[in-house]
Amino acid sequence: MAHYAYISNAEFTVTERARLREVENEINIIRQDNIDSEGYQLLYSTLYPTVTEADIRKAFYEDYEEGYEFTDKEIKDIKNQLYYPKSTSETLKTLEAELAAINIIEEPEAYAAKQEEINTEKEKLENDKAEIRDQLYELEYNNTEDLIAEKETLETTIANALSRVTNVIVGCDELEQRSGDTSSIDEEIEALEESKKNIDYTQDEEVWMAEVEAIQTQIQTKLEEKNEIPKVDYDNTLYWEAYYGAKRTSYNGNIRKNFAGKGMIYDPVRDAFYAEQPYPSWTLNEETCIWQPPTPKPEGEYNWKEDTTEWVDYAYINPDNNQPFPSWVWDTTNGGWNAPVEKPDDGKRYVWDEETLNWIEFI
Repeated sequence: MAHYAYISNAEFTVTERARLREVENEINIIRQDNIDSEGYQLLYSTLYPTVTEADIRKAFYEDYEEGYEFTDKEIKDIKNQLYYPKSTSETLKTLEAELAAINIIEEPEAYAAKQEEINTEKEKLENDKAEIRDQLYELEYNNTEDLIAEKETLETTIANALSRVTNVIVGCDELEQRSGDTSSIDEEIEALEESKKNIDYTQDEEVWMAEVEAIQTQIQTKLEEKNEIPKVDYDNTLYWEAYYGAKRTSYNGNIRKNFAGKGMIYDPVRDAFYAEQPYPSWTLNEETCIWQPPTPKPEGEYNWKEDTTEWVDYAYINPDNNQPFPSWVWDTTNGGWNAPVEKPDDGKRYVWDEETLNWIEFI
């Protein structure tokens, strides 16, 4: 049984994600403008031309006699010429015609040499196409260099941002039993199988059968040894993490420092789970990923007092971040924000007026 934590960094990356969407949109606008440019379209047409019905009619009808029956190769060549002009050339056509005229049985060397010429020409055509594709890519992404650099920075920032644990589930155990190393025995078995070829099968059948049986007995012994090799634990964590789309966590803290709980933090840089920082003055222990106070807690009943960064031996509740008005004071004993003036208790409705520092009747 293993535990897996689902995480999300959405709350920590709101600004970065918003800017990333803007940057991606800006890049796409520039790319489309570049693609629509005359220079891009001219270069693109050399690789992927626009083929009209007239082009097809001319290629298959006007240049051939009526009723001409095309071979599969001719059809393929014509289509390549129409749709993928850079996939063929007059040189390639000539070389292929010359190859077809060579009798491979009578002139094997000439045939091989011609085939090598064809391969060289095809390689040249592929290199030419690759060069055009590179040029198209450069044209498409022209003037986007700064935006792409910003996009990569934002993506890295998002990937390395803190995440919140949203849920923890029980899943498959990451350890599975697999066969131990049998490579040496496999080699021995293969050698024994190969040794059967060295038997003189012109001998009396009884003799060579005995030799085969002797080898087979050795093989059977090796197979038994192979089956006795103890299985070993194989860590399949990466597979199950990808399967669940979650991070492995463990009660004993052996994996990612601490056992994950809903609401905790996952730090991808430290690859660790830990609680939220309890107080601004506390620091994270890099070894354990547990928050530590500036001074150790004394033995006994003590409470942390953040405003003086000390432990106190009386009830003390540190203030939260939800102060409703600047004048209100935190109750360190019971918790909660209190107005500097007590609210009237006469059954009427009142609201606090920060300007006069008093309660006024709500009408």
